[in-house]
Amino acid sequence: MVEDRKAKGQNPVFTIKDDFIDVLQIGSGAFGVVSRCVHKKSGYSVALKSYEKKSLDHRSTLMAIHREIYILAGLEHPNIVTLFEVIDAPQKCHLVMELCLGRNLFQYIKKKKPVAYLSEKEAFPVFK
Repeated sequence: MVEDRKAKGQNPVFTIKDDFIDVLQIGSGAFGVVSRCVHKKSGYSVALKSYEKKSLDHRSTLMAIHREIYILAGLEHPNIVTLFEVIDAPQKCHLVMELCLGRNLFQYIKKKKPVAYLSEKEAFPVFK
């Protein structure tokens, strides 16, 4: 996405308001919210993980988010979500990430087993 902007002579900096349409909240955690968004110009669906900066009041929390960004930015693997862009706004920090559809691991285990674990034989194909 950034390369397309540069090639067209546009500012490579994204803004949430101008560049994305918020479609649906798909998750939330202790520090942020994950939404399914659509990039307006390309129509590409992405996951947008947003952190409220005012809730990042502990140094350890801030360090964990920096570590997440650093690690994801350095990874390229078909089974690990891709980080496309980081948008640092005055009140929020947004991670534009690959949208993964389907169930998460917890939902998979919960649906498959009445007990909260998988045997090694069942876990192997999941983690392969």
